[in-house]
Amino acid sequence: MAKDRFANLDLNLLRVFKVLYEEKNMRKAAERLYVSQPAVSQSLQKLRHQFDDPLFVKVKSGLAPTPFSEQLSSSLLPLLYDIENVINDSDVFDPAQLDQDITIALSSSFVFSISGELYRYFREHAPGLRIHIASWNDQTVTAIEKGEILLGINAELTDSYPFMEKRTIGDINACLLVRKGHPITKKKVTVESMSKYPLARLIVSNYSKYTSPTVEIFKRLGYPLEVGFSSEYPVALIDVVQQSDMFMGTTNCFPIHNYPNLVMLNPDQVLPEAQYPALSYFHSRHQNSTLVNWLNESIIHIFQQRKTENANHHLSSVSNPLEIA
Repeated sequence: MAKDRFANLDLNLLRVFKVLYEEKNMRKAAERLYVSQPAVSQSLQKLRHQFDDPLFVKVKSGLAPTPFSEQLSSSLLPLLYDIENVINDSDVFDPAQLDQDITIALSSSFVFSISGELYRYFREHAPGLRIHIASWNDQTVTAIEKGEILLGINAELTDSYPFMEKRTIGDINACLLVRKGHPITKKKVTVESMSKYPLARLIVSNYSKYTSPTVEIFKRLGYPLEVGFSSEYPVALIDVVQQSDMFMGTTNCFPIHNYPNLVMLNPDQVLPEAQYPALSYFHSRHQNSTLVNWLNESIIHIFQQRKTENANHHLSSVSNPLEIA
């Protein structure tokens, strides 16, 4: 007869297993559980005895789960996340009553475009919600897995992750920025004519760190494009664009009305790359979370509001969109 492990199981140990699996580090697990490292070590010994498996082995970076631990986590953690959501959402949800800290990661272009809108919206609708904005970087995916970041906003990632859910929060139109008085504003704006000017390239982790989508589009259409300047910081690119004949890619969420020295050009919308989704990424344990669902709906509203504002400001001051020559 199979051993009934559940009959004598201390359910508190499952919470320890969950946090150990998420952190894969004894010290960080102890900090999250508000207990000492020896207490976590003692709980791990009980778990090992309970499941007749080491569960975690020491590696240079901390702890690595055993194959049995991986199998156990795939079945057990979704159940624990559901219990967590049921308990946390047991009260009637009222954004105005929220009193907590959350971190949202934005790709660098969205940090520049909607950070202010996020602050104003949540200050009005959830004044007790303390929002921390982080720039999406190489550690963001890991931080989402560990629960350090609740939501991340970016374009489609180059890789997929089994623990992560995504939701479309807006359809984004790609645009180009040049300085006011740029020679291109006096010409027909085509891929060929734009290829004569260097690109100020924005580097975005997990999206365009190693390749430039803009360069690839021009290359596919038969026009090599020089990269004149690269940075992870939109403000640096904007400064360069305002003082040169370079151009940079952006989106129709860019706050163009705040930059009277810049002109926004619309790419030809028949190009498949001219439109793409902005996506919200979050851990699968939050897929039924009332808070996360409300945050996503709020960000959808913010994106739509920003696009509407730009449309009302006559998004492009150039009559001809970027065309395929």
